[in-house]
Amino acid sequence: MQVQSDAIVSEYTLSSASVSELQMLACEIIATLDDGERLDGKPLPQGIDCATALRKDAEAVRDLIDNEAHCALVSGHGAKTVQRFMAETWIFGNLLGTPMVQNSLNHKVIEVYDRGGKTIEEGGARYHQTKQGAYVHNDGVSDPTPIDYLVLACGQKAKFGGESILIDASAVHSALESYQGILECLMSDFWFENRCGRRLEFVFFQPV
Repeated sequence: MQVQSDAIVSEYTLSSASVSELQMLACEIIATLDDGERLDGKPLPQGIDCATALRKDAEAVRDLIDNEAHCALVSGHGAKTVQRFMAETWIFGNLLGTPMVQNSLNHKVIEVYDRGGKTIEEGGARYHQTKQGAYVHNDGVSDPTPIDYLVLACGQKAKFGGESILIDASAVHSALESYQGILECLMSDFWFENRCGRRLEFVFFQPV
């Protein structure tokens, strides 16, 4: 991830007790998966209620995002496989809030990798299904319900490329104030496609 010098980003390292609980819970949920079954369709392990150290760390990260930096780099998990890393990320994300449906297939976790199919220009593909980079955008625009937390996790570092660039929306807002009419336009309603499959409407009205 690229971090601009003027950006406010804090780092948070999970405690050893928290990592132990997270690893145990990840193993528990992986053990319930059948071949090809997705973990975001499985209930959370029952032991999550007793994971006091992990819950304490999750609350500390939530407080950091809500009241201080608004962006936290969380490290210390130590997962050895992509599946374990995904399971640990899924469990930790659930402690921050209720995961939202991301597409019409009711997936709550979206894997970003090249599927080897059509490009965005050829039609049908979304950027996370290709090796193409995405333009700067607002996440969550395909769901009329606003998101509170966005969890990004890199389970396997790319040989080259693969950067995530985060921009402070309040800084963008301040910069746009000097351009007459721009903010007024962006605060008016636009049509958006509903890709989350939770409502009957295919489109909805919402400001950018």
